[in-house]
Amino acid sequence: MSKFLENGATLDLRKGKGNGKLLIISDFHMGSGRRDDFRNNGEIAVRMLEKYYFKKGWTLILNGDIEELAKNSLSDIQREWADMYRVFDLFSSVGRLYKTLGNHDEGLIFEKDYPYPLYNSVCIETGIIPIYVYHGHQSSVIYTVFNSMLKFCQRYFLKPMGIRNISSARSPRRRFKVERHAYNFSIANNCISVIGHTHRALFEGRKQSLYGDVLPLPCLFNSGSAIGKKGIHAIELDKETIALVYWFAKGSKVTLNKERLDYISSKLPSSPP
Repeated sequence: MSKFLENGATLDLRKGKGNGKLLIISDFHMGSGRRDDFRNNGEIAVRMLEKYYFKKGWTLILNGDIEELAKNSLSDIQREWADMYRVFDLFSSVGRLYKTLGNHDEGLIFEKDYPYPLYNSVCIETGIIPIYVYHGHQSSVIYTVFNSMLKFCQRYFLKPMGIRNISSARSPRRRFKVERHAYNFSIANNCISVIGHTHRALFEGRKQSLYGDVLPLPCLFNSGSAIGKKGIHAIELDKETIALVYWFAKGSKVTLNKERLDYISSKLPSSPP
């Protein structure tokens, strides 16, 4: 999977911009209004990003599938979500925006006027343990090889019939496969992985022993998605801690889990030779 993480950005929190804190969020699936998965949470997303994270100096990492290009054109999405792009512009204007590609928005690389740099991954240096942020679809052949065919079917057959996205988010077997590959990558490289793609929030990969270990090592995190029925999951990170948070649609935030990075590092194997 390492070859799919090439063309990545590096972000050193010890020399970080803003307040040295990061928000990692993914899977907006912004559409053009009709049957738009992001519709219910769009307002709270704009508000929390602008009024809370931007004003407090956070850096924003958008970890894939922000635009739903499988069913919509970029121009239609930009027109529908002009207020969201206005907030992205705020972060970008001060150098606090990073954006990775997902399987539903990788077509952005062909948009010559797209305003933000695009990466396959972001490597975050904390001084304790490296953290790789990537969407997660890189582990699946169906998305890395046949994605163009899937997008054609979704836009011209499934969308007109009102059928929602067919993805790993709706298949327990595919979710397991994505998570297992990310987990194994983290163990092999003595790092933390933060993914999206499956829409299932994970903290330390310890919901259950899915990956063959009796006691799973705490190296896999998933920021969930921004299209939950009642709100938005996200990952908050600084050079010492990582947390899974949830924003309710009414605007309040709760911290679901939080852990120190030095504790996580102590539980992982030694660095590979």
